[in-house]
Amino acid sequence: MLETDAERLSFTKQIQLELAEQSGGPWKEVWCEPQPRYNEMVFWILLYEDSDLKETHKVFCSILARHIETMKPLDTYLSYEKLTDEGLVYVEAMKGNEAVLSALKRDQLGASPSRSGSKTGVFRSNDSKR
Repeated sequence: MLETDAERLSFTKQIQLELAEQSGGPWKEVWCEPQPRYNEMVFWILLYEDSDLKETHKVFCSILARHIETMKPLDTYLSYEKLTDEGLVYVEAMKGNEAVLSALKRDQLGASPSRSGSKTGVFRSNDSKR
C-alpha cells in the first residue's frame, strides 16, 4: 500500500521504468504520476498513429495487474492520446482499476476520441509518428 510520499515516489519510478521499457513497441511514450489528493495514479500513454489500441491496452494491463495491490489506496486514471498536426487527441480515457482492467470486454476502446487545445500534453514528443 502506498501511504507515504516516499512510497509513492518509489513506486512511480518503478512502474514508470517498466512501462517505458515498452516505449517504441505498442506505444511511443508514457508518463505517470501519483495524485494522492484525488486518490489516483495517473497514466498518460502516447500512441503511434497506427497503434492497435486493443493490443496496447493488453500490454498496459499486463503490467498494471502486477501492481494493483501495491498501488492501493490509489485508483488508476488512464488516458490514451495521439498527437496530430492539430494538437492532442484523447483516444480513450478510463478511471478506476476495475474499469481499466475490464475495458477489453466492453469492445468500445477508442470509440469516442476528442480533441484538446494542447499541442503536446505531458509528452516530450511532438507527434505520433514512428
